[in-house]
Amino acid sequence: KAGKKCTYAVRPIAKVAYSTVETSVKFIRVGAIGKVTLKNTAKKLTISWAKVTGATSYEVYYATSSKKPTASTKPTKTVTATSLTVKNPTKNKTYYVFVRPVGKNGSTKTYGDWSAVAKLKITK
Repeated sequence: KAGKKCTYAVRPIAKVAYSTVETSVKFIRVGAIGKVTLKNTAKKLTISWAKVTGATSYEVYYATSSKKPTASTKPTKTVTATSLTVKNPTKNKTYYVFVRPVGKNGSTKTYGDWSAVAKLKITK
């Protein structure tokens, strides 16, 4: 469940007996991003979304291409708030926006999935 600490234990199995070697990993699973909202006001694009359980920050990827980012795609911005304002977006271009939550397990980051695409044509 999102926001709860989980433990996975892995133990190799031989054909006849169980091994005594065991590795366990503790982590906090982050929830999923809901709807991403876009708003265009005078020379600004405002991106917002609801807070996600287990997330300590959010990665935002926006571009004028509709190609969905992959797990290894570098985000355009990383923020701790649930909104981001882009100043001076290009007028008459359509912006495609994806957001994913990031949790922290000690010094290790846990990434959620990228959101569904949100798109908006800049008119102001």
